[in-house]
Amino acid sequence: MNIKPVTIAVIADTHAKRLDDLPGKVLEALARVDVIVHLGDFTSPQLITDLERKGRFYGIWGNHDRLPEIRQRLKRMEVVEIAGKRLGLIHGLFDPVARLRRLKYCFKDEDVDILLFAHSHLITQKMLDGVFLFNPGTVSSKFPASQGSFGILTLDGSIKSEIIILDKTAPVRWKWLWFLPAALIRYGTIFLEAWPYIDFSSWNFFTKHIRQYFKIPNRKTDRS
Repeated sequence: MNIKPVTIAVIADTHAKRLDDLPGKVLEALARVDVIVHLGDFTSPQLITDLERKGRFYGIWGNHDRLPEIRQRLKRMEVVEIAGKRLGLIHGLFDPVARLRRLKYCFKDEDVDILLFAHSHLITQKMLDGVFLFNPGTVSSKFPASQGSFGILTLDGSIKSEIIILDKTAPVRWKWLWFLPAALIRYGTIFLEAWPYIDFSSWNFFTKHIRQYFKIPNRKTDRS
């Protein structure tokens, strides 16, 4: 059975007011694909309207899409069927260290073939337990990405993915400074929650718990 190939432009984290604000490479791709998917962080309802006018469009809202006009028009998660494949769409879990399995668990009852997500601004192309996970990165080149990017999926019975890199931007190292307080708050909270369960009776309590967490074998124990 021959399946007509369907091309999908997958964009995310555009942080743009309107379609004309997007890079030229993105606009060219949107003009030639069959389907457009936006994975959240539009930040403007006008961009949604512009994309809907381009043709077959699916989108979900992201953590920066706080306007009621956006959240009333779009869902947080959605499952769509394209070319015989079930695609799960989600912006993310709003957690910078969210694991891929946690994202996949969000669609545990949906039997998806492809999981499209964003939020981290980091490109991902990975097969996990029979599900293809795809993050196109960020069109806006925002931290922590060192360049802008978006993705093209081709569905023709199989799944083919391509990442298009936009103009690279020089990494600005001082941007890490704002990330440090957030990291300290997050991991400090985790440490405080774990405090009652930490065994301080031995000087090697830290390495002991690290070994348990990462399941690192203790060589002394193994030899005995």
